[in-house]
Amino acid sequence: MNPQEAVLALIAARWSESRIGRVTGISQSTINRLKNGTRSVKYEQGVALVSLARTVSDGLDGAAAPENNQEVAA
Repeated sequence: MNPQEAVLALIAARWSESRIGRVTGISQSTINRLKNGTRSVKYEQGVALVSLARTVSDGLDGAAAPENNQEVAA
């Protein structure tokens, strides 16, 4: 899996570009350009994206919902 495929997989798992950016430290605009194939990323950023996509696809992040980190009132 390459970084562009990782971004596409995360988006397919209902992650927003903004959330991907927050988790990886990559700007939303760079995520968008990478998704569209008009930008590459540094090696470390690519590793972070691929690692995140694999974690999400393995179901290890808790859920694939776009904003799963919201607290639920009891």
